[in-house]
Amino acid sequence: MRSLLLGRYIDGDSPAHRLDPRAKIVFLISLVAALFIGSTIEVQLLALACIALLTVVSAIPFRAVLSLLKTAAFFVFFTVLVHVLFTDSLEETSSIFGIGTSAEGLNRGLFYGTRLLSMLWIAALVSWTTAPIAFADAAERMLKPLARLRLPVREVSTTILLALRFIPTLTVDARELKFAQRSRGAAFGQGSPIARVRSVIPLIVPLFVGALRRAETTAVALTVRGFSSDSDRTSLYPLRFKFADILVLAVSIIGLSVGVYWKFVR
Repeated sequence: MRSLLLGRYIDGDSPAHRLDPRAKIVFLISLVAALFIGSTIEVQLLALACIALLTVVSAIPFRAVLSLLKTAAFFVFFTVLVHVLFTDSLEETSSIFGIGTSAEGLNRGLFYGTRLLSMLWIAALVSWTTAPIAFADAAERMLKPLARLRLPVREVSTTILLALRFIPTLTVDARELKFAQRSRGAAFGQGSPIARVRSVIPLIVPLFVGALRRAETTAVALTVRGFSSDSDRTSLYPLRFKFADILVLAVSIIGLSVGVYWKFVR
């Protein structure tokens, strides 16, 4: 689960790591849009194969990919099951729990399940190869034109940075709290559904208290260091487009444009 969470950056020196984060954000948006445009299972499988190839090129550890697949398996299975059970069809081939099922429902379930897996995988791949501070800096630069409309672009980018920075920290805190509660005799994941929900309460309360304490400490630290959203901020490593970044942008925009033309215009 930790590998799936946004902000879980995996250090590396692959071509994907070296790309400008703005190019990766545009590629992510373009690919997700292409997944929604694609109306056949073949398109979804092709996109999934491309994402898997990009993961190999990015030199992502297999354990991180395996963790992603284990977590995504539940959501994909649930998506397939919902479509199998509740898709209306004139031809019912079998029944599950007394509910008629059909090949059409299975096909739809596989289609939407593959799309969901692709979206989760590409989002995880971008987070694995992009440092949180680089992601926030890219978001601020991309949203900078909105500052003329008096929108709080700087505050938004700072919020994104802090959120990405503290997600792994909160994950570690939750794991430590779980181990501490277990050492005191607490049981998790046992008994009735109500008992399982109640067993999580000893984790949620101290976790929220710790998160609020960290937020207050961070706010004080920003104030002491003179943080201001009005002044211009400089970067130690300014973002600059290189040839590879321009190539990724061109492929993303052209590919999405061709998809839109093929779907809605042709």
